[in-house]
Amino acid sequence: MAEISNMLNKNRMNLGEKAPLATPLVIQLETSGYCNLECSFCPCGDKEARKLFPQDIMSLETFRLFIDQCKEFPDKIKVLRFIGIGEPLVNTNIALFVKMAKESGLFERVEITTNGLLITDELAIELVNAGLDTILISLESTNEDLFYKIANRKVDLSAFKEQLKRFYSIRKNTKIYIKTTNMGTESEEEFYSEYGEFCDYIYVESVIENWPEFSAGAINGAVRYKNEEYQKAKKVCIQPFKVLCLSANGDVMPCSVDWKRVLRLGNINTEKLADIWNGKKRNELLCSLLELSKEGLLCDKCKYVTQNQPDDIDDYREEIVKRIRKQING
Repeated sequence: MAEISNMLNKNRMNLGEKAPLATPLVIQLETSGYCNLECSFCPCGDKEARKLFPQDIMSLETFRLFIDQCKEFPDKIKVLRFIGIGEPLVNTNIALFVKMAKESGLFERVEITTNGLLITDELAIELVNAGLDTILISLESTNEDLFYKIANRKVDLSAFKEQLKRFYSIRKNTKIYIKTTNMGTESEEEFYSEYGEFCDYIYVESVIENWPEFSAGAINGAVRYKNEEYQKAKKVCIQPFKVLCLSANGDVMPCSVDWKRVLRLGNINTEKLADIWNGKKRNELLCSLLELSKEGLLCDKCKYVTQNQPDDIDDYREEIVKRIRKQING
């Protein structure tokens, strides 16, 4: 039976003591700006919202460029996560990307977050053989009618479960994590019982307002994870202090919820990733967050700090600003 876990690292670094970091802890890489679902809680599922951001498929050339640029960071990147506004498995090079990432030795873990519906027996074997560490499957609902209502797609959940069972049987060292939401299931216990036999980890999250200027329909005050330490509202968002997000066309953003790319830091086709990470634009953003000067920023409309934040650097604000200013001034 699967372990009930939100898969967050329990031995977390004290970001307040370490920031600014020389190397991002996590890189979230979008292989595809397109999705096979049209979920009501996601900008990718809204026809009008889709007009407000680029949609691309990452080329093999761009991914090679990304791998080469990651060599310039002084430390290993803890997690490369294939995720984004679209569905990662839409990109037919996904298994090759995983293989290249693992063979590079630049990442401690390589993960995919996916709705899982494009998994085939052949792809499952390719991903396992490529060395994928974890596949996180987001199941929109355990009920076919509700699934259609949420994702605007009819899905044969019985066939989907059989596919996941086959994946689980050949997974070797690849860990399988299946999660759903409080909107997608009426009973956590039934979900755990129904899906827990063919995954390593399983969890039910709460739907939150994850996207600034886009309504996901979450319950007011919802927090994604149940852990007590994550229920506390923080002042400073920690995403830009530890994460870089790369879009399919090479655009680089400081956080995963900037779906319109208004905080765009650069593009790896014209700038190096390490230069973007250490650049003036990102450092100024970090100082603005630390000084609580969010007016005019997308961050002022974002609820990430109150709904989805496992780390807390509030007590280190002044110290981190001093370190960043010293770094900028040489």
